[in-house]
Amino acid sequence: MSADILQFLKNKFMDELEEAEEEHPPPHDIPLHSYFLQIREVLKAKSIKPSTGMKDCLYDLSIALSDCILFLEKRKMKINKDSSQGQEQEQGQGQEQGQGQGHYSLPELWFLCKTKRKLIHIKKKLFVATSHPVVPEQTSLSAVTDVATTSSSSGSLSIDGPTIHSYYFGDQLENIEKLVLGTSELDGEGFSKEIGIVGIGGCGKTLLARTVFDYSRIVHVSKCSKIWINLQAIQKGEIDFKKILKAMLKQCDGGQRDSVEVEEEELLEALCKALWSKSYLLVFDGIWDIKLDWYFRLKERLQWCNKSNQSRVIIITTRLHGVAKRMVGPNNLYRMQPFSNQDIWQLIINRNLDLLPMGHPTMVKMKDEMIYHSHGLPLAATTFFTIMENRVYGGE
Repeated sequence: MSADILQFLKNKFMDELEEAEEEHPPPHDIPLHSYFLQIREVLKAKSIKPSTGMKDCLYDLSIALSDCILFLEKRKMKINKDSSQGQEQEQGQGQEQGQGQGHYSLPELWFLCKTKRKLIHIKKKLFVATSHPVVPEQTSLSAVTDVATTSSSSGSLSIDGPTIHSYYFGDQLENIEKLVLGTSELDGEGFSKEIGIVGIGGCGKTLLARTVFDYSRIVHVSKCSKIWINLQAIQKGEIDFKKILKAMLKQCDGGQRDSVEVEEEELLEALCKALWSKSYLLVFDGIWDIKLDWYFRLKERLQWCNKSNQSRVIIITTRLHGVAKRMVGPNNLYRMQPFSNQDIWQLIINRNLDLLPMGHPTMVKMKDEMIYHSHGLPLAATTFFTIMENRVYGGE
């Protein structure tokens, strides 16, 4: 497993926790905040050793934090709603507000208990994962960009060893291609198209975009430049447009400007020259910021709206439907569809095939439960690799 991926996931959690603390200042009402602080101290004090399950462990940590923030926001909305209702019933106002703020429902208590156990397990696993010092972010832009290789033609996507085939995205990949191409012919005139892939966390937005990036017939690999920008690795707070331009240029000219301090406008001009006569597929993965000036500035300078002999496909992924709509327009949105139970089970099997045979009692016993709790989300399904390993070989 690439150390850069682990470093990115570690930084992602640290940044998300910092942003959550800024949004919810002391006294922190972030659920289980003390446990997140303990894990943050472990991550600061130790470097992470690439090993089986580490990527899923860090994914689970980020998901747990997101779930806790969502839990907090829903709870505040409920308290505000109860308070509003209480104002209409003056006699019961004080009682309702006190109950809303001081007591948890049984489902809420169950969520907190389950998440607490998960965080304790994550902390234990991270504590023992020691290795050589982590590579600093300043050494290169490898932690900023996630460059896909274009040499493979196997039709599969490798993530942390196990292989996830484009078969799982067959229908969705076809829908994306139809959305991009419309009535255009691949060998005809050039075209420009912006596509937004939208969906909740863990639904496979990045995997689908990566499948398009690596294996789609939208563009011919030999005739097309490919640029993949992982925005969650770049941004900390507001988007840094200069870092985006450097990351794009790195994939155009091999990072010749990495160590050269140049102005933003000079980078933008160099990017325009590098892409002017090329067809290209450009992916902005993981858009969170609602400030989109950088995107529309780039769109104007690269002239995506103007006709050209070259084809230009721009794909963005985000959880924010409104942001995607502003960026690519209402007719260019693709909402991720949940995986079928069969595909979810196939994902789990593929990740565990070398670990357990399909007829193993643990596999048979847990099949329905794992499918149910995946809720059609591929990220949830892949995390069961670690669960299955722990069930069979020990651990919590």
